[in-house]
Amino acid sequence: MPFIVAGVAVLIGVYARLAATLSAVQLGLFTLLVWVPIVVAHPTADDWTEFVSSWALTAGAWVVADSCRRMPRATAD
Repeated sequence: MPFIVAGVAVLIGVYARLAATLSAVQLGLFTLLVWVPIVVAHPTADDWTEFVSSWALTAGAWVVADSCRRMPRATAD
């Protein structure tokens, strides 16, 4: 659910940067707290695939968050 709300926020431009940054942080923490210990403890090919996929999604989320920095803010007129 949080990713749907963040996606809507990015699409309509209301708190887009905040939503994208928080999504990137959430994905990054998931990667660090879930996949890094698994890969360090007993890595298998499937674990490495999940780790790389999670890392790629995190990197993509950071790119979106950085691109939102250049968006004009929505103002209430």
